[in-house]
Amino acid sequence: MSIETEAQATASTNLETQNIRLSMDFLMQVGDEPAILDGIPDGVTLILLTGNDPALDAANVELGLAQVRAGKDVLFRLLPAPARAFSALPA
Repeated sequence: MSIETEAQATASTNLETQNIRLSMDFLMQVGDEPAILDGIPDGVTLILLTGNDPALDAANVELGLAQVRAGKDVLFRLLPAPARAFSALPA
C-alpha cells in the first residue's frame, strides 16, 4: 500500500469513527428528548453536522450532496452540543 493510499485509508477511518461518535451523540439526545424524531421525515437520509468540526462537516455535506445527486431525500441537521457527549469519551 502506498503512503498516499495509506493516508487516505486512515483519513477515511477517522471520518467513520467521528461519524459513529456523532451518531451516538444524536441517539443519546433522542433518548433524552424523543420528540427530536418528529421533525425527521420517514425515508430521508439524515446527515449530521457538528458546527465545530469544519473537516467532518465538509465531508458529511459532500456525502449528503452525493445522495441528493443520486435522487435521495436528504436532511442536513446541525447537532447541538449534547449535555453528555459520547464523542468526548476516550477512544
